[in-house]
Amino acid sequence: GDARPRQLREIQRRCRALRLAEFIDILPPVPQQQLAQLHHRADVILAPLKANDRNVVQGCCPLKILEAMASGTPLIASDLPVVRALARGGIEATLVRPGSAKAIKDAVLRLRDDPHQGRQMSAAARRRILQQFRWADSQRRLVRAYEEVLGMTSLNTSSSQPDSRSG
Repeated sequence: GDARPRQLREIQRRCRALRLAEFIDILPPVPQQQLAQLHHRADVILAPLKANDRNVVQGCCPLKILEAMASGTPLIASDLPVVRALARGGIEATLVRPGSAKAIKDAVLRLRDDPHQGRQMSAAARRRILQQFRWADSQRRLVRAYEEVLGMTSLNTSSSQPDSRSG
């Protein structure tokens, strides 16, 4: 992702100090298609979300969690309410204490030592995405929510009748 030069230098310094530099690639932002390819090639996807107002109080839908679940690659993410609403810990993802590098390291090592567990969780996560988080379904739910709030009914856009507003 995007990082300030100082942040990037610090991450690279820590990777060298931990003798991990040869195992870690830090990439600039990439297009969506390339991100999906990277997800598929990864051994694990990390989503270390911070326990801040945006993620805990204001509410958000971290697409990175949904994208990781859809990829079929094991996911390690921060144990936050917003993440638990999307992925069940121990079933579809490994959830760790927010801000804990040790918890992330331990989770990575557990998945390395038990690849079967990672495959099971990533398969369950992908199934959940396909069943509950498809864009077409989300679009329909959003339209219904607007209809309820505004007291409207939707136009049938799949109708073969011409639009009476045109021409």
